[in-house]
Amino acid sequence: MICIASAGSAHGQYITQQLITQQLAEKTDTEKANPVIKLHVPAEHGKYEVRLYDNDQSLTSSSLIGSARFTVQGDSRGVFSVVIGKTSYAPQERIDIQVSNVAKRMIEDGALVGLFRKNAARGEFMMYEHISDRDKYMSFDAP
Repeated sequence: MICIASAGSAHGQYITQQLITQQLAEKTDTEKANPVIKLHVPAEHGKYEVRLYDNDQSLTSSSLIGSARFTVQGDSRGVFSVVIGKTSYAPQERIDIQVSNVAKRMIEDGALVGLFRKNAARGEFMMYEHISDRDKYMSFDAP
């Protein structure tokens, strides 16, 4: 298994992982001879490491084949933010939202702003809009 973890975190505490057998199953014999495994870089700034283990069951120092550290840094435009005008709205009142400094990768991966009912399950949007630009204004009507 190959994974990305916060630098110095315990074995088994990873952010994202990929079973190598899954990746290799999709490759040609030529690609299998020199495989390239793709993982998404974490969206948050920080120090991370890629870890390669000889299995996916027992992630320990003895099953660790190797690792490499890297840092995720933002660009000069700053950190992603969402700004909403106020915290309380009347029924059907317009809710204006501004998103800023959205990373290109987030846009490519389908980032969105959604309006949820309190305690709604994941994916139970009342309404949503995909973010298409690094800086975007959008609005929804309150329920």
